[in-house]
Amino acid sequence: MVESAGLEIRCSRKVTVGSNPTPSASWEMSLLARPLRGLASRFSGKFQAVANEFKARSKIESNVIIKPSVQTVAKIAKALGVSMVKFKSGKTPLVKINELCVKFNLANLFVKDESKNPFGTWKDRRSAMIVKKAKHEFVDKLCLITSGNAGFSLAKFANKSHIKIVPIVDINLPLSIKQALKEICTEVVEVNLSEKILTSEEVITLARENNKEVIWDATNGFHEAYESIIKELKKEYPDYLVCPVGSGEGFVGLFNGLEKAKLKTKLIGVTPESSPSLADKLHTPWTPYSAKIQSIFETGHEIIKLSEDEVRSAFAYAKDLMNCEPSSAVVVGALSKLNFEETDKIIIINSGKGLI
Repeated sequence: MVESAGLEIRCSRKVTVGSNPTPSASWEMSLLARPLRGLASRFSGKFQAVANEFKARSKIESNVIIKPSVQTVAKIAKALGVSMVKFKSGKTPLVKINELCVKFNLANLFVKDESKNPFGTWKDRRSAMIVKKAKHEFVDKLCLITSGNAGFSLAKFANKSHIKIVPIVDINLPLSIKQALKEICTEVVEVNLSEKILTSEEVITLARENNKEVIWDATNGFHEAYESIIKELKKEYPDYLVCPVGSGEGFVGLFNGLEKAKLKTKLIGVTPESSPSLADKLHTPWTPYSAKIQSIFETGHEIIKLSEDEVRSAFAYAKDLMNCEPSSAVVVGALSKLNFEETDKIIIINSGKGLI
């Protein structure tokens, strides 16, 4: 093992370093390991300069193939002057807000604060999972229908990789959100989402540039990402878990997590009863989770709906206590509508505020 210009290199044969080395006639330094695929294509010129320096300083036996190990990605990136910041989602805090406990007369009321994720939303959990899978499968582009947070989060997690992000947004989405997405995404496609429910194939078609691209629709289908929340809470043994519900992806993921952990916790989803609503990010005209959610109801879990007055009142109160948006504050609005025992342990999920 030798180090050159901040680059650690593990070799299959012994490498000697001399003051006046004679480079071998045949050797190769490769960045084509899977985690470095995109990096190699984008920064091959800079890497070659590092390789040449190493070659000039080291005496290498013939036919030695030199490849960086997975563990040395960070050092290679440093040598290339490339930022390889890794964002980690999850392991968010469980906090007790005394004012909430007093207001609702619940001594064992806690908040799972997902606003502490890297980009302020529980969607960061799914973004991390999606990008990891997409890199493994050499996906070229990810597209999704989004009202802002999911698209922004996905783009941030894919940043510095070879993966392109194309959000599909409603034409009436606030200009500030569209602008924030345009600054970080490859392209933002605007359509009138109220006119038609787009199929996955149509979403991919809107994002496609050529027929050679490998594209995934990341709008739905990654509910397992939310199971990690249950893994973090299983030792708390809550009697109730309360979460916002939009498409139901998080609700389904939490339910599956409870089942796997064999917890008897009752899951309660919360959503506005009308649309449009201040809690606009929970609005969805169609969801692939409808049948699954119905089956969850049959096992004793439930979703309750808030009037628009209740949505607004909940946000007006909650925004001063936690970093939330209207769509996440609905969990606070549900507390007065449920019949808890004083000894019940209740965890509400603040799904976050996001950055846009």
